[in-house]
Amino acid sequence: MSVSCLPCITGYHFECWNPEDETLSCCCDRTMDIAASANVDEDTKERGGQIKEAHKVKDLQSTGRKRAAKLYPIPKEGQPGYPMKCEWAGLKSAGGGVAPIVGCVGDLAKNIHHGPNKNTLENSVGNVHRICSQCHNRWHTLNDIAYEGERPNGEVPWVPVGNYFNHDGVTLATPEDIANHEMMWINRKLKVVSDDS
Repeated sequence: MSVSCLPCITGYHFECWNPEDETLSCCCDRTMDIAASANVDEDTKERGGQIKEAHKVKDLQSTGRKRAAKLYPIPKEGQPGYPMKCEWAGLKSAGGGVAPIVGCVGDLAKNIHHGPNKNTLENSVGNVHRICSQCHNRWHTLNDIAYEGERPNGEVPWVPVGNYFNHDGVTLATPEDIANHEMMWINRKLKVVSDDS
């Protein structure tokens, strides 16, 4: 049995990107009866059943984060792929948003991050990243202020107000970019300390 698409890898065969025919034999040769699964009452579905449509999701943040964790797992100690390096390591404009950050030096990935669209149901490649705590905290420190109101329900994007950038996963930071970015964070800490005095 060969698996060739992300939904099949994560066990969501009914969402196969490459079904072979109308019998819904998915790309990894597992036959799914979509018609039958679509008629199953929501209350009788087993865990891991058909994904609800976005407008029917009651707890947007929790549901979106659980889906992201299944689609983009971070390997734990003893699992294949451990240790996983932060996906923003060494990037010049990581994360997008109104103020992309310079990525870390390769710290351990510990956080699943949504952005610049912070609707947690938006789990597409390029909007979800497995990153270290330093990159995660720095990005939110610089960008959270640009998000107004409450996180919307359903498929409504929650993006920064005004102009913002998409994540650039290609352009690497120069040593000068890294030094300037680190100096900015040192100066921010010094300012906080002097303001508290």
